[in-house]
Amino acid sequence: MKRILTVTLFTAGIAIAQSNQGLIGVPWLGWVFDSEAKAARPITGLAMSAMLGAKTDVPLSMAVGSPEGSFALGVAAESGKVLVVRGAGVTELAGARVSPSRSVMSVRGTVAALYFEEGNTVQIFDGLPGAARLARELTIDATPVALAVDDSGSTVLASGADGLFSYKAEQGKQLVISGAAVAEAGFIGVGGDLVAVNDRKVMLMRGGQISELSQDDGVVDAVKASVSADGRSLVVLSKRGGILVRDLVSGASRTLSCYCTASELSRLHGNSVFRLNGLEDGTVWLVNGDEDEPKVTFVAMRGEN
Repeated sequence: MKRILTVTLFTAGIAIAQSNQGLIGVPWLGWVFDSEAKAARPITGLAMSAMLGAKTDVPLSMAVGSPEGSFALGVAAESGKVLVVRGAGVTELAGARVSPSRSVMSVRGTVAALYFEEGNTVQIFDGLPGAARLARELTIDATPVALAVDDSGSTVLASGADGLFSYKAEQGKQLVISGAAVAEAGFIGVGGDLVAVNDRKVMLMRGGQISELSQDDGVVDAVKASVSADGRSLVVLSKRGGILVRDLVSGASRTLSCYCTASELSRLHGNSVFRLNGLEDGTVWLVNGDEDEPKVTFVAMRGEN
C-alpha cells in the first residue's frame, strides 16, 4: 500500500509540474513518436517513475528524440519540413530538405543526419538544438539498413550490400566491416569506437581493433545493440525479445525480459537508459541500466491533452 501511495503522489506531482512547465520544470528523459496521433510525446520524470507527456500540436509524419532528452526532430505531416520540437515550441530546421525518409542523432544529440532516398543524400546538421546549421552533405551508395553519425559530424556510418562503411569528411568512403548482414551500427561515446550487429552477432570496434561477442558471451540472435554513454555497459536485443545487459569491464551479464515486443534501443537521458518500444503496444517500456541492478520499467500514461 505504501508503494502504491508513493507512486501515486510522485506521478501526481509530475502532472502538476507539467501543467506549469515553465515555472517548475521536470526532468525530460526523451521522446516517443505517436503514429496514431501523428505527434511526438515527451517522456518525463525519472527512469524508475517515468510518465508520458502531452502530444505536440503540430501533426508529424515521423519524429526521433535526442538522447539528452530536451528536444526531438520531427517531419511536418503536410509540408514535409523538418522541425526542431522543444518544450517551448516548434521551429523549422533551416537548410534541411523536405521529407527525409530517416533521421538519426549522435550520442550527445548535438548532431543529426537526415537521409533522403532521392539521390541517396545525407545532410549533416550540427549545433543542435539551439544553434543548428547545415554542416555538409554527402552521397552514399544505397539505402542503408544501418545509419549513424558521430558527435563531430565528420563521420557517417552506413551499411550497404558489401558491409558497413564510414564516410569521413576528409578521407571519403572506407570499409569498416565486410558482409551484407550488418543490421545495426552506432558510435560508442564521443570517440571513433563503434558497435554493430552483424549476422546476429555483436561487433565492438575499439582503438581500431574489432572483437566479436557471440553465444559464449550470452549474445544469442542479436538484432539490436547499443552502448551506454560512458562506454561501459552493452545492451543487446535478441530476435526472441530477450534483453542482455553486459558490463564490458567485468564481463558480468544479466538477461531481462519485457512485457512488450522489444524492437528498439533508443537511448534516453541518463547514462544507460533505453526505450524498448513505441506506443503501438499501448505501453512504453524502458530498460534502466543506471541502477545497481538493471531493470525493465514502464512509462505511466496520464491521458490525452
